[in-house]
Amino acid sequence: MIKRELELHRLNNHTENRVQMAATRLCSHAFKYGGHIGTHLIVGGVDCKGPQLIECQNDGNMYSNPYHTTGSGSLAAMAILETYYKDGMNKEEAI
Repeated sequence: MIKRELELHRLNNHTENRVQMAATRLCSHAFKYGGHIGTHLIVGGVDCKGPQLIECQNDGNMYSNPYHTTGSGSLAAMAILETYYKDGMNKEEAI
């Protein structure tokens, strides 16, 4: 459904869609159900603003950060990311 909406928007406006638009559509759909959809998603992509990660929660809220975690080990993973993440890291520094 979201893919179809984004494709229609792209065709009608003759512009490429942004990651923020996809996340907004997804979160507004989740918001309609008042948090009763059991989903927490991370939307990622690259557009004119560069690489982006946006967390969409089941209640319709969304958060944009340079890193996100989800799932059963998310608290431990978040602790590691908060400790070692630096802006502008390259692949060698991440390993």
